[in-house]
Amino acid sequence: ACKYLSTGQSVVTGGFSYTPNGVGTFSCTAASLSAMRSAGVGNPESLDRGAAGLAAYLDGSEKIERLWRLYGYFFAAEALRLAKDDRQQEWLASIRKELTDGQQMDNGSWNDVDPIGPAFSTALAIQILLPDDTPVPGPEPGDAPNKEKPADAAPGAAAAPPMPTV
Repeated sequence: ACKYLSTGQSVVTGGFSYTPNGVGTFSCTAASLSAMRSAGVGNPESLDRGAAGLAAYLDGSEKIERLWRLYGYFFAAEALRLAKDDRQQEWLASIRKELTDGQQMDNGSWNDVDPIGPAFSTALAIQILLPDDTPVPGPEPGDAPNKEKPADAAPGAAAAPPMPTV
């Protein structure tokens, strides 16, 4: 899968597009770099070019499309959390500051221009603002799909029974 992602990487900018040989976007560059870093795959040159492609957006030399900005920030934050250099950590801090400055004071939400609405924008913002060492929750091995467990349940604990409908 990551090999396929590399087919959408620009040899000129290092950014990624949604299709092979397409035009790179901030969101796709951030998502592709995050996926490759998280999976621990990709050749170092490709990852360096991807980081340079992301840098062009975060440094302001390439325009971040306002539409789907938080979606792109979500993946950029994931990619930047895995980076070890100081400059990428500065970008992560800058994204987080922009988000805290943009929070709606009347209700605590983020109402970005994304067509996704304030609930999803707020969920993305919360994920981006999590401390770097916060584990991203996911299903435990052996969990049945669509079964909820209490937040304090031990790993491997049985799922809670379904809530009755009223």
